[in-house]
Amino acid sequence: ALIPDLCHTKSKIGRKFPLLSALISSVFGHRTFTHSLLFLLIIYFLATTYIPNDSLSIGLLVGMASHLILDAGTVNGIKFLFPASIKVRLPFYVKTGSTGEQVVLAALTVVTCYYIAVICGISIPIQF
Repeated sequence: ALIPDLCHTKSKIGRKFPLLSALISSVFGHRTFTHSLLFLLIIYFLATTYIPNDSLSIGLLVGMASHLILDAGTVNGIKFLFPASIKVRLPFYVKTGSTGEQVVLAALTVVTCYYIAVICGISIPIQF
């Protein structure tokens, strides 16, 4: 899920690959090429060609797609149809770093933990 943030030199993945991150950032800018359908399709092609494990490829693509959806839920949105300059933003959005973002993150964490527990067959007693 972190791969799209290669375009941001201060991101976790950008700090791991500083030269690549600086190059992508200077050529394309932030939330453009690496946050696009084109980039997702390139990664899909590379993953299905060079990663023998289908589950790993699917996990990689789902993580990246979820990243794009969540970034489309920010004030600035993403350029999903890059190289077209059209910005895509969800009708409901939050400011990055705001309390709203923390609420969304907490809710998604709870939902994810619940579904992992269901998949693993773990019983979670819920009392009201």
